[in-house]
Amino acid sequence: MGILNKLIGNTGESYVEKKLKKDGFHVKHRNYKTKQFEIDIIAEKSNKTYIFEVKTIYTDKKFKDSVLTAGELVDKKKQRKLFTFSDIYMNENDIDDLEIYIVYVLLLKKHKKPYSIEFIPI
Repeated sequence: MGILNKLIGNTGESYVEKKLKKDGFHVKHRNYKTKQFEIDIIAEKSNKTYIFEVKTIYTDKKFKDSVLTAGELVDKKKQRKLFTFSDIYMNENDIDDLEIYIVYVLLLKKHKKPYSIEFIPI
């Protein structure tokens, strides 16, 4: 991954983390790593755990109206890894209730804030 892509990804994750905190979530982990996985954000709210895989697109075009699906943002292989990780994480942390979301962040060039942040359950 190039430096620019890493910077764009970190920027998207930071915006999502701020939004989650504003919406009352407690962010437990950011860039949580195991030997086989890296999860962008793990958060809790109302005794429920959430996993967020953040995908950031940096462009000069506004295409917010074209709805993207989880499959378009994260391929099936990565989705299976997210499900496998969530099972392991639930077992290791004695968690009964967990939801997984793909978070799509659209950053427009020449704008200081994200154009949109959309949460897509998988």
